[in-house]
Amino acid sequence: MAGKKPAGWPLPPLAAVLAIALVLLTSASAQLPGTMRMSVSSSAAQANGHSFAAALSGDGRWVSFYSDATNLVAGDTNGARDVFVHDVQTGATTRASVGPGGAQANGPSFAPAVSGNGRLVAFYSFASNVVPGDTNGVDDVFVRDLVGGRTTRVSLDSGGAQANGGSYSPTLSADGRFAAFTSDATNLVPGDSNNQRDVFVHDLQTGATERVSVDSAGVQGNLDSSSPSLSADGRFVAFSSFATNLVADDTNDGSDVFVRDRQTGTTTRVSVYNGGIEGDGDAFRPSISGDGRFVAFDSDMWDIVWGDTNDAFDVFVHDVQGNTTARASVDDTGAQAGGGSMRPSLSPDGRFVSFESEASNLVAGDTNGASDVFVHDNQSGATTRVSVDSAGAEGNNDSLRSSISADGRFVAFESQAANLVARDSNRFTDVFVRDTTAAPAPPPPAPPAQCRVPRVIGIRLATARSRIRKANCRVGRVRRARARRHVGRVVAQSPAAGARLAKGAKVNLVVGRR
Repeated sequence: MAGKKPAGWPLPPLAAVLAIALVLLTSASAQLPGTMRMSVSSSAAQANGHSFAAALSGDGRWVSFYSDATNLVAGDTNGARDVFVHDVQTGATTRASVGPGGAQANGPSFAPAVSGNGRLVAFYSFASNVVPGDTNGVDDVFVRDLVGGRTTRVSLDSGGAQANGGSYSPTLSADGRFAAFTSDATNLVPGDSNNQRDVFVHDLQTGATERVSVDSAGVQGNLDSSSPSLSADGRFVAFSSFATNLVADDTNDGSDVFVRDRQTGTTTRVSVYNGGIEGDGDAFRPSISGDGRFVAFDSDMWDIVWGDTNDAFDVFVHDVQGNTTARASVDDTGAQAGGGSMRPSLSPDGRFVSFESEASNLVAGDTNGASDVFVHDNQSGATTRVSVDSAGAEGNNDSLRSSISADGRFVAFESQAANLVARDSNRFTDVFVRDTTAAPAPPPPAPPAQCRVPRVIGIRLATARSRIRKANCRVGRVRRARARRHVGRVVAQSPAAGARLAKGAKVNLVVGRR
């Protein structure tokens, strides 16, 4: 039997609740000069602690994250990590991990997810005072309505009973009606006897909770499942799992990525080669498109696309409809990354995917020796680095864990870099948003032309002269030596082939004569 419907659901239209604010609402882009720091107070004071795990609303206006900082809002005295939401347009920062009346949580909170319009924020927390009656002593998943001022616990069974094990990793459908999460609990659905971490979906409208890490017959997974990602309407749930019994012929002994269709009750493996052939390795951290057709994930499988020889984690996008898989962690020409890439975030239409990578060859001029955040356009094939300052200068430290807006224009990420915005002097990890339509940095100046000495031994003098000139070199002294087998051909050169010299450097030749 479904639990009691939460008060106020379905939510009134946001326009009715925030009429004045939305009348005045303009695109968040009007406020963005390229790259902005989000982990700041409403007065723009920088955080006095680390901030992590950026989550971006669909329109790019609201950014949620969790932080150790105590100065982002007034009265933060709980000594615990909290979840915050920053409004890019107004600059206001709000704490979301609070209980009735805005009371601060008495335990740490983590891993936020944001609904499409930024109104709802999901997170998990060890706090016991965020909702009344929280007596289970474990992490729970909550959803905060920033407009209504209510916090709801969603890691419950369909009758409203609290979980007997920890719950983590929340994600929300676009309208916030459905929340998916992982849990160690065994009492959220009947028949949960596998003693494994499972993936669940809770309906905030009806109160019903269902397990989705099951096979197409409803049989529970035989190993842990994690990392859920919901389609816009909550119908499709992507997740990773070590279970070997969710689909037939799963024999790779690794973690795979699956999609559960909650409407038809079918479970499909998507971390596969074209046509559904399983890969050799592990696949993790899926991100699903709004309609459920595309799923991005990271994997060290080398055999689910042709030419994967980099021996590193890559980011892939699987087309569920076409049953094809493509690699997204590539440069503009399709060349594979020279380092590991992971944690994709897919735009709702499946066109753009952001990810982090250690590779230095995805864009020109990547010389910082750090992990960066990139966006790959699956339509055009272009790859862009977004963990840069407003002028396009690269960060001076690692950037990680990105989240992309619905249109692919805005990307949020965390970074240890201290040079992405001016006056970043807190020496903590911060959260940033990059507007990818900002004017790109001018290309680096072309290196000075060089004479790269060509190999001309064995060819006729006239041809040798031409090759030397084309290499930005000049023909120097030409000496002739007896060489009956090579009359008229170059038999020696100085400097040797391959030498790099200043433009116009001379190449001396010895030519054979009778």
